[in-house]
Amino acid sequence: VLTGAPAFDLVGFAGLASAGQSGTTGGAAGPHVRVATLGDLVHYAQTNRPFRIEIAADIDLSPLANAQAGFPPEYPTGEILVNSNKTLYSRTGVTLRRGSLRIGKGPNGKHNIIIRNLKFRDLWVDDPSGQYDQYGWDYIGIEAGSHHIWIDHCDFEQSYDGAVDIKGGSDFVTVSWCVFRRQKKCSLVGASDNAGATDRGRLNVTFHHNWYDQVEERIPRMRFGNAHVFNIYATDLAGKGIQSTTEAATLVEHCFFRHPRPTSRPTIEANGGPTGTVKVVNSVIENLPGANVQFRQHGASNFTFNPPFAGSAPPYPYSLDPVAQVPWIVTNYAGTGKIGFELWRSEQFSPADLANPDRSGPAATPANDGVNNLIKYALGLPPFEPAPRPLTPLRLEAGDAVLTFRRRADATDVTCRIEVSSDLKRWSSQGVATRRIAATPDGLEVWEARHPITAAPATYFRLSAER
Repeated sequence: VLTGAPAFDLVGFAGLASAGQSGTTGGAAGPHVRVATLGDLVHYAQTNRPFRIEIAADIDLSPLANAQAGFPPEYPTGEILVNSNKTLYSRTGVTLRRGSLRIGKGPNGKHNIIIRNLKFRDLWVDDPSGQYDQYGWDYIGIEAGSHHIWIDHCDFEQSYDGAVDIKGGSDFVTVSWCVFRRQKKCSLVGASDNAGATDRGRLNVTFHHNWYDQVEERIPRMRFGNAHVFNIYATDLAGKGIQSTTEAATLVEHCFFRHPRPTSRPTIEANGGPTGTVKVVNSVIENLPGANVQFRQHGASNFTFNPPFAGSAPPYPYSLDPVAQVPWIVTNYAGTGKIGFELWRSEQFSPADLANPDRSGPAATPANDGVNNLIKYALGLPPFEPAPRPLTPLRLEAGDAVLTFRRRADATDVTCRIEVSSDLKRWSSQGVATRRIAATPDGLEVWEARHPITAAPATYFRLSAER
């Protein structure tokens, strides 16, 4: 049996068909490779072929010492030019340090790139001025007309400049379920008030279910394009949050700001230059005692997105979580370590199967053996082969029923438990004592569950998995 969790499928502008792309599929058309060194990561990320690149260890990019924005002699930083048709991900949430993933450079934009389940750290040196303008270090930079980019379930902390910046006429980008922490400037979308020739009609971006913790501004800062920002959670915002400037149109829905500082602006339409429009729908500010921070709107009564998506609603389907649930949902499901099942699906199933939830969804049973995909992921079983029986061997010992099962140690996004019923209708794990008893060399853990056996009524057991 399985229970529910949020859907982590691609939602937003990156999912639209345009510019020769049917949404964003990354390296789905190419082989899977596993890298653990800087040299291998550079090789596969920069090649012209499609690849699904699993990063298996923390990697320091500073030996490249090639950051175009420069660096202090004592603190070199590096950058990798990610080529088109790539998926970069980690099963365990490894860390990329002291460097940038750069998507597009000069006139050479890239397309169809997915980056998931990675941490980014240590791209920072102290700036006594407090402006942080000397080095243009971004953890991820999307530029030069790059399009169809999906950044999902990543964790960004304290970069010198931006965390995820989008500029130079780039387009069709979704940033979802990410954590941004201790950051001055999070996401710049559009680099200049004078870039209308390249940016008008582009810079269509979606930001949803991100957690902004102790950040100052740009969640995002928009120019010219269209932004749909929904179900984000911001804690301790220090400055100008969602900025919709210079002809940009920004729709903000079901967002929750907890304890913004009294001088902050969760939403604003200007930043010293031309204004944009911003509409706020069903969103909440939970103020500090004595504070009265409010949303600021501009042009909300007749809000419309900019061409080519003129209209009052985003041009794609999406579901809004109730704003009261946003803090719990986002803090529990944003960041790394939450999408192991989705990554397993991408490794096990073809693109056609991935598009068919009856084949690759958590409840599907492609082997027709009654064991669904979520259980097989958790137990380390292949989806297309019949599961061995029994899944949970049972023995009687000193008046207890003792069941054992093996599960993947790295499947941290799924909780497995043994549940008990006397009538096959009501199930509970109450009274079941569960403990890990061993680990195997192939990355599995052996678990044991005990429950007292009584004379009556009958006792039934089942294995459940919950995300």
